[in-house]
Amino acid sequence: LVFAGEVCPFLEQLARATLGQRILLMGGDCTEAFKEFDVNHVRDAFHIILQMALVRTFGSTMSVVKVYHMARQLTKSGSKPDE
Repeated sequence: LVFAGEVCPFLEQLARATLGQRILLMGGDCTEAFKEFDVNHVRDAFHIILQMALVRTFGSTMSVVKVYHMARQLTKSGSKPDE
């Protein structure tokens, strides 16, 4: 979730990443059903992304822009008419 006040700073960070001034770290999850998606899964995935960003920041001395797609399979249309 992104709040309205976070959009402009986020876009600025993405622009800096395209210029090589930031590192873009993207993670994702293709959960197929809500039953596979719970609070523990979200917490653990978020923890891993933060750990990866920390390692990248200290390893390169560049700031990291973090993007994580949660349950994106639930939001896209299926490949079959009845999905």
